[in-house]
Amino acid sequence: MHTPRRRRTVELRRSFDEILRDAADVIGQKPERRNWVEADLRTMRCEFAAARVSAGELRRRVLAHADRLRRERNERGKLGMPIAALDRDIKLTEEIAGRIKLLKPPNRIGEAAAELARLALQRFGLAATLTAKGPFHRLASLYSEVVTGIYDENLGWQCRKAQKAHKARQRGEPSNFPTVALEGLCSPRTDAEEDRIRANRTRPRR
Repeated sequence: MHTPRRRRTVELRRSFDEILRDAADVIGQKPERRNWVEADLRTMRCEFAAARVSAGELRRRVLAHADRLRRERNERGKLGMPIAALDRDIKLTEEIAGRIKLLKPPNRIGEAAAELARLALQRFGLAATLTAKGPFHRLASLYSEVVTGIYDENLGWQCRKAQKAHKARQRGEPSNFPTVALEGLCSPRTDAEEDRIRANRTRPRR
């Protein structure tokens, strides 16, 4: 009986060195290539160090707060203590949760990962084909994983958008793909330099 592979998430996050090793395997283990993908991975971590909480996670937190208030309200009621203020707080909290829109936002991390992966392959003369198991998809997934912790995420849509936008730019046509201008920031950094950049970043990319 086939057992589906479990999807790795933030709770099972792989180390930076593991992701770097896999990325170098994709693009080649020569020092220049390894240094390039290491700089890309560090750039991704720096740029998205303080990514916003998703709407779904925010709604979950608000509802969890409402549950805590409700438990406190029940306990106070058993003790004969006033509960009117807690009733108002519970109602307000649930109304706030109901107003949080759960529309799926654009995957900015995935888009940045796809664009950086395309640039890396282009730099070293490798084809950025759109095959599901090709180096383009694989490298983009690794660039995204270093931020999200999601192993082997399918970024096929983002890769297609990045490739389509690149071809449009080559023809001198406008493109609505939000190209992330990260290439100029990609330079080898020490762990201390990266920690300082991440700690001081107050306006993360959305």
